[in-house]
Amino acid sequence: MIRRLTTILTILTIFAVPMPGAAGAQTSSSACLAMPIDTVLGWKDLFPCCGDEKECRLMCGTWLKTCNNMANASYRCFYMQFRSLTALDLSECTVMEDSAAKAECAAIARANQASSNSNLSENLGEALFTCDDCLDDCISNCED
Repeated sequence: MIRRLTTILTILTIFAVPMPGAAGAQTSSSACLAMPIDTVLGWKDLFPCCGDEKECRLMCGTWLKTCNNMANASYRCFYMQFRSLTALDLSECTVMEDSAAKAECAAIARANQASSNSNLSENLGEALFTCDDCLDDCISNCED
């Protein structure tokens, strides 16, 4: 269980620190590419270009929808990963012989999942706010 907790913390640390590279690619054992806010910050590089005001509002409206979709997809991926790691931790707890140790192990696993979910939800909230906040920048960039 400690190994998995270390893995979770390592994954979160990797995604919290920007990495140099062609597209900000990061290496990790995670099935998820980036935390929601990091996904959104990268999505800002995909502002549409070159149109009149009406076309730009339409294109940027689509950009906003896709930005929100990407943030939510990242959230769901990490949520399932944390849930799966917790299930593994809980299965390790069940094989412990001492009932007090079992209960403590399970409580720690559930607390870790709750903490991870809380942090992930905050990250998603920040990401969705950033998507909305960037709409005017998208329109301005498009019309230039």
